[in-house]
Amino acid sequence: MSKKIVAVLDVGSSSIKAVVSERGVNNTFSIKSEVAVPYEGFAEGQFFDLQELSDAISDAVMGAFEKAGKKFKEIYVGVPGVFVEIENKKIKNSFGKQKRYAKPILTNSLKGVRSLPKRKVIKLFPQLKEISF
Repeated sequence: MSKKIVAVLDVGSSSIKAVVSERGVNNTFSIKSEVAVPYEGFAEGQFFDLQELSDAISDAVMGAFEKAGKKFKEIYVGVPGVFVEIENKKIKNSFGKQKRYAKPILTNSLKGVRSLPKRKVIKLFPQLKEISF
């Protein structure tokens, strides 16, 4: 069984926490390091001090990396709900003849999703409920 390393960054209201874990036995994870760095936080969708936030993220990630002694290429980030915007959009596609579902069909349908002012769409998670042919 390969040892899969998972790194997670949690942006909390008063601290930034980085955790590095490794796949263990029986589909469990063994925590290799956990580093929490306090910072001023945020309110009403605004961070109080962006430089302090940046420093706290850097300190937490580097600290967890050094403490774990493991290399990782990706880090999963837990974003506070106040910074997340969800937009539901109904999409209908018509096909003249029978087609097999393909990812580009759905991806092309999502091109009309818009960004809100001062925000950017970074990833779309399409949910497919029903396709009838």
